[in-house]
Amino acid sequence: MSELTPIYETLPCGTQHLVNPQPIDYAGDYWDGKKHSTLEEQQFNVDGFRNIAGETKVDCVLKRCRGKRLLEIACAPGCLLKRAREAGFEAFGVEPSERYVHTIEKYSGCKVFFGFFPGVDCGSGYDTVVAMDVLEHVNYPEQFVECVLALLNPGGRAIFMIPARLNDGLFDNKHLCFEHINIFSEKRLREWLKPTEFGRWMIGHEIIVVDKNQQERRRKPATSRDMTKLGKMRLRNLTERELAEMASIQWWHTMPIGISAGIVVNTCGHVNDSIDAWGVPSLAGKSVLDIGTWDGKHAFRLEQLGAKSVTAWDKPGAGWGKPTGFEFAKRVLSSRVEFQSVDIENGCIPRRQFDFVLFAGVLYHMRNPLKVLETVAKLCRKKLLLESAMIPVSSKISEPCLMFRPGYDNDPTNFFYPTESFILSYLPHLGFKEVRRTYASEDWNRMAFLAAK
Repeated sequence: MSELTPIYETLPCGTQHLVNPQPIDYAGDYWDGKKHSTLEEQQFNVDGFRNIAGETKVDCVLKRCRGKRLLEIACAPGCLLKRAREAGFEAFGVEPSERYVHTIEKYSGCKVFFGFFPGVDCGSGYDTVVAMDVLEHVNYPEQFVECVLALLNPGGRAIFMIPARLNDGLFDNKHLCFEHINIFSEKRLREWLKPTEFGRWMIGHEIIVVDKNQQERRRKPATSRDMTKLGKMRLRNLTERELAEMASIQWWHTMPIGISAGIVVNTCGHVNDSIDAWGVPSLAGKSVLDIGTWDGKHAFRLEQLGAKSVTAWDKPGAGWGKPTGFEFAKRVLSSRVEFQSVDIENGCIPRRQFDFVLFAGVLYHMRNPLKVLETVAKLCRKKLLLESAMIPVSSKISEPCLMFRPGYDNDPTNFFYPTESFILSYLPHLGFKEVRRTYASEDWNRMAFLAAK
């Protein structure tokens, strides 16, 4: 099979998931007409071409919009915004292609925020949020939808139009392409979104309407048992201002942060991993260090698991450059985790040791991984939990090695990837007497190791 052929796996729920995605430059030349239609052609596609009932896509969506304030995510070419403004809506857009933001604003007469949702501050308090032909492109659709719902006023409405496999079996295979990460089944969409309306504009352009209040009523409220599973979190009810502040933050971690209307509220981040699966030892009475904390999800969880004290390190300007998420989470969780600005690779390292050190999601970003591992070992008094992306098992490399893969996975901060045998054989050279793998992802591309001195 050609490497340029999209390969999908079918999940138990019937959804098809793309297993060999290719980078798509949505922020660059996406609308230049070479890889996709031009902006002008797309204007005809969404507000010129009509289905058998005589409706354009914009007609189909606009008649379902409610209230006064409307936001469209990935709003090119601007036709919905223009029509919504003419219909009396206060309309706004979000668009990841910076070169077209001004063009869309000029065409529609509406304010357009530049950036990738949900990593863009586009305000809140909307009555309708629309995402036409967007959800199938998203790597983390659950978090995307949660962030959409967080923007809505009580009684607000989210409208999605996507290619989906409905129970009638009608589907256009042209939608199986590298741009589409997930082709959702009707079963999955109904169970997940609890839609108010589920229909079709035409085959391959199914429309799903989710009313915020109705969806929240159908969701199972948080029970005392649920709260027990969350450890010593003691989540509290969030105010409307806090919910709006949370929605404005560009999160990296998805984590439980509070309660709203009886429902546990999660931040909407890109990563939803959990140290609970990695084999964390007993932390009672222990001093703990989390290296590369970012939003602090793992640090807060270590505190909840009974650590005597937790220190969280990250380097200045790490990630998106602001500790906004950490500071918000620490405040609403009433946490005592201490944040320190420390660069583990190039900075001045405090002279102290910790009973337990967590070093997760950092190693493969290091330009000098051996030096950094030596530093981490010196910081650790008793136990180390190391989690990392690994050289894929499919590479069939069994020898201890670090593979130099600069920019791998479309990330310029990625450099060296270890084999499992490297971790198991190298950590003993740093003073660890026992090293064992405690976790492997389903694709075996990420692993966690617990090492003890």
